[in-house]
Amino acid sequence: MLGELDFTILRQICRHGRLLAFMKDSATTLLSDSEGLLNKALQKFNILPHPLNTLNTKLQSPLEQATENSQGKAISIDHYNLILGYFNQKYLATPLHHYSYFPHPIDAEILPRLASPIQHITHNGQPYSTFATHPGNSSISIQLQNGIIEVGFICSMWSMILQQKEHIFIIIVPHLRLSNHDELKNPYSSRRGFSAGLVYSKSPPKDYEILIDINQILAHVPYYKRPAGTFGISEETMVIINSLNRDQK
Repeated sequence: MLGELDFTILRQICRHGRLLAFMKDSATTLLSDSEGLLNKALQKFNILPHPLNTLNTKLQSPLEQATENSQGKAISIDHYNLILGYFNQKYLATPLHHYSYFPHPIDAEILPRLASPIQHITHNGQPYSTFATHPGNSSISIQLQNGIIEVGFICSMWSMILQQKEHIFIIIVPHLRLSNHDELKNPYSSRRGFSAGLVYSKSPPKDYEILIDINQILAHVPYYKRPAGTFGISEETMVIINSLNRDQK
């Protein structure tokens, strides 16, 4: 029985390898035929990135920009304000105006309330997804503008055409850090060589959300939920392993 199980696993590994080799050899054809049945099947199983993952760097006319954005979905006012603040901080010379701040100045550019949701992106050859789509692929480490490394889940991703170019905005929900009292019980704090940490598994408040661009992503972060009472901590926790970026940043 054990030999049959080992053989079954070996066959599955071989099939997976053949599929990956086929995808690599046919990547250009598959991505160019975004409406093909095979392409759609691979996207369904998170094997191929969604066509929106590839940034459109071609300048678009104002009409094309308006048409593209009009096909999106309304985003929450909290996410709208995050995007507006982030964009205006990054592009000081060409600020956008809030859609509800009337009257708008002549020739002012308004941040639209509509954006296209994205479930998958690819960065440095690695797939990333929203938490609702694939929790494991949504667990990442990021580097903030001030250099601090943060770890959390991808809450949502949005694509907008702004000032004639496509921009992808990624909203992260950082993990909730242990209290000072519970941190004293964290066995990983004195074992830095494991590159492991311990955080609460409960969701933090809404105002914890962070908006980043794709270049701030460092790597995936594997996690392992532990029940309440583990290490003497009364709440459910998660062990996180932040070593996949190999200290490259």
